[in-house]
Order: sequence, then C-alpha cells, then structure tokens
Amino acid sequence: MNNEEKLELIKANYKSSRCWELLKGNEKLEFYEEWVKTLLSIIPTHLYKYRACSEDNLRMLRNKTAWFSCPSTWNDQIDVTVSYDLDKDVDELEKNFDKYVYKFAFAFINQYIESFCGQKKFVTKEQVRDVYYKAFKGDESINFDRIVNYLEPVVGWKPARQIAVKTQEAFMMVEKPEFKSKILNCFKQFLGFNDIRNKMYMYSLSETYENNHQWAIYADGGKGFCIGYEITPKNKEEASMIPNLLPIYYGKKEDLLISKMLDETLEYVARKEEISDLINQETEILYVALHTKAPEWIGEQEWRFIIPMDQAKGKAIPFDFAKTIYLGENIEIEWKNKLTDIAKEQNLKVYQRQLDRTKSKWIYEEIYGGK
Repeated sequence: MNNEEKLELIKANYKSSRCWELLKGNEKLEFYEEWVKTLLSIIPTHLYKYRACSEDNLRMLRNKTAWFSCPSTWNDQIDVTVSYDLDKDVDELEKNFDKYVYKFAFAFINQYIESFCGQKKFVTKEQVRDVYYKAFKGDESINFDRIVNYLEPVVGWKPARQIAVKTQEAFMMVEKPEFKSKILNCFKQFLGFNDIRNKMYMYSLSETYENNHQWAIYADGGKGFCIGYEITPKNKEEASMIPNLLPIYYGKKEDLLISKMLDETLEYVARKEEISDLINQETEILYVALHTKAPEWIGEQEWRFIIPMDQAKGKAIPFDFAKTIYLGENIEIEWKNKLTDIAKEQNLKVYQRQLDRTKSKWIYEEIYGGK
C-alpha cells in the first residue's frame, strides 16, 4: 500500500466510522461486521514494535499486553495535532454571522428539550425534536401558536407553551449585538483544540522489522528487541480493535476551518445527520490530520491503534498478537535469555539480528523456532 492509498484508507475509515454511528439495530451490527471484515482484508497481517530492554517492556510481552501512551509524551511535538488559522476563522464567522444565528438558537432550544425530557421521562428528546422542527418547515419565522399546536399532542399544553416561550427567548438572545461579540471573542481566544493529544491512548507499530533507524532510536541502538505481531483477531474483543487501526499518511496537513465545523455541528442540532451528509465534512479533515505526519518520517511506515482515553480501562491493554521476537545485535546475554524464556512459554519464534559474512547487510538468523 503506497502513501496515497493510505490516505484514501483513512478517509474511507472516517466515513465508515461515522456511518456506523448513524445506523441502528441489526443494520448497525451487519455494517460493523462487514466493516471489520473489509479492514482485515486491507491492513497488513504483520506489524512490528521496536523496544528497549526493560522489566516493564518484558512484563508487557509476558502478560500479552501492550502499553498505550498519550501522544503528548512523544518525541514529535506536533504529532497528533491539527493545523488551523484562527484569524481566518474569526473573519469567516464575523462575515457570515447571520447564517449562524438561528442555528445557535436551535442549539439552546435542544438543550432545553433534552433537560425537559430527562426530567419528565414520558417522552424522548428525539420524539419532541422531530415534532418541534416540523413547526418550522416552510416557515422559519417564530410562530408561537404554531409551535404550541405541533407540540401539545406530544408533551401537553403547558410544556408546549414553555418550549414556545424558550424559543422566543433564545431567538431574542442570539440577535443581540453582545451575543455576537461574545462568540467572536471566544473564537479569538480559542487555542485549546490540540488538547486532543491528551485525550487518547495510542500504540504505534511499523510495517517492517528491518528499519535501521528504528533499531537505533527505539531499540536502544541494537541493545533492544522488536516484537512481531500477527494481526489476526481470535475473538470479538480483539476484532473490536481493528476499526481503530490505521496507517499514518506522510504529507502536509490541510488547515481545519473551525467555523465550518461549527456550522456543521449546529446544522445537525437542528436536524438529524444523514449518511448522505458524510461527504466533504470538515470533521474528515480533522480525522485525517490526526493520522498525518511530516514527510521526513515516512521511513517509519507507521500504523497506530487508537483508543479514546474515556474508553480505556488503563494504559496496559490486552494485546495477544505476538508471534516473533527479533533480538538486537547488541543485546546483552541476560536480556536475550529472558526474552528467549518468554518465547518458549508462548511458542514465539526468535531471530537474532546480525551482520552477514560480508559485513555489508543485516540478516536475521532464527535461534528458536517454536514448538
């Protein structure tokens, strides 16, 4: 798979993940199973992790786990970040603020409806929203009586009037000049988008065990080792990780238009997001950016497993994919013996990295072939 094909895979996976979120019931389950099946036919069957020798790293291997870490702790400080131009976004928002006004109002109304349904329990927010927005079809003006007439059969006369009153209040608020100033000031001060680096755990792998640079940097100058993984899920839990495994694209990050993302978000507050909306969304640019690195890193041929921090039970994640161990050319005998013992316990093949007879290229000699 070349670099451009990896980019297309990342974009396709964005659409698949969003499509899965929008589907329901059996259709959602069937789509998910086909999604995983398709990915398994595309992704590499073997990926590799370079490691320095330490008791922690050996314990991870012994326990069939992997240590997922925060990108904010990595050596590339602009990895897993998004490029955006705040001045351009503020200008765009200010120039087109009128088209955002109603969407802001509907966002406030949605919060009220959600709070109301959470307290009353006899009706869902989806049922109320579906009827509420029908009151605006063909007439975007605020018609108090019309809103009440639409909502009364669903929530009753008094709650219907309360929602109509809240609608009037919301539209009056967003049309005030001070509301516009407040939103623009928030945009001007917005610098926290890349805090996303602190909100996910990742496990980086390579397509190859033969990269000299990675042996030098990540495997302690050949004193460490490299784990060979076979990415073949054996159960549903392992299969659930596959949609979160993607390659890194090496190229220039496209600037994210936060104003456009805001517009999309507000749009789907006012109406249900459809699968047909998943074309050219600004959130796709965000998704791609998080899987993009500068071209000078291309030799690492990187793939990553990603887990949102709020979905992880810890940093040590079950990871029973190991099949081989490659020992560095400078590994100390103590570590070599310990790794070989783990290999024997888990029936992993072991190879030793060394120079060939001509001392002009690296070879990997099998020293334990498993049972």
